[in-house]
Amino acid sequence: MKTNVLSELKKFLAVGVIAVFLDWGIYLALAIFFGVGAVISKSLSYLIGTLFAFVANGRLVFQSHLTPVNFFKHLLLYTFSLLANTLFFAFWESNFSFDSAMILGVALLTATLVSTVINFAGMCFWVFKNNRSTHVYS
Repeated sequence: MKTNVLSELKKFLAVGVIAVFLDWGIYLALAIFFGVGAVISKSLSYLIGTLFAFVANGRLVFQSHLTPVNFFKHLLLYTFSLLANTLFFAFWESNFSFDSAMILGVALLTATLVSTVINFAGMCFWVFKNNRSTHVYS
């Protein structure tokens, strides 16, 4: 069982790296090139990463059938995760100046780490638990 969890975690993190680059790239494009506010840019970029993560994690990581029920669960999980991500990011924005690339990097990293922990646990034990090809947690 531990081997399956570690294997899923590695795949989840690989998918996550792609989702993070997508998230951050879209955030930076919206904020820098289009002048959209930081919190709105972050929310939109996170939502796009969420759609990518559902498909990639469901199929590649958890080898699950993508059903309407687990899509709904995924949306609930990611809504909660979006809230945590955005609140951590907003905390940094309201308490520090984003004039420093280091502060912006810490803000993005902190928000991402919080949502990563929430998302992996939620996907393993709630979203894809009941309809996975192999029930490693049952």
